[in-house]
Amino acid sequence: MMLCRHEISAQLNQLLNKMMHDEVLLIIRNDRETLKVGENTLNNSNSSRKGDKVRENMRVLAKVLLSARSFNSEIKSAKDMIHPSRFDEVVKATRCVSGFDEKRNIVFKSYCT
Repeated sequence: MMLCRHEISAQLNQLLNKMMHDEVLLIIRNDRETLKVGENTLNNSNSSRKGDKVRENMRVLAKVLLSARSFNSEIKSAKDMIHPSRFDEVVKATRCVSGFDEKRNIVFKSYCT
């Protein structure tokens, strides 16, 4: 079990413990806004697969954050991506994560990663 730097519900902690232990999970556990997305999805989803939806949303956000960091070292958290001056970098990161190839104008490899 990995420790989390931020206060989270027991239900979200259980979901995190079931996730693949990789770099993306470390980002999730250490980013307050990504955890808030998870809590919000958990509290507002009526789906029978809400756990999957929570994990998917947090992993996608964490992957975009990881990619955005490669374009701008000042981006440390998901909150940093919200700043208007970083819009282009976040778009690049999102395209990178989704597999978009601008040169060949190939549509996304996957609709969600």
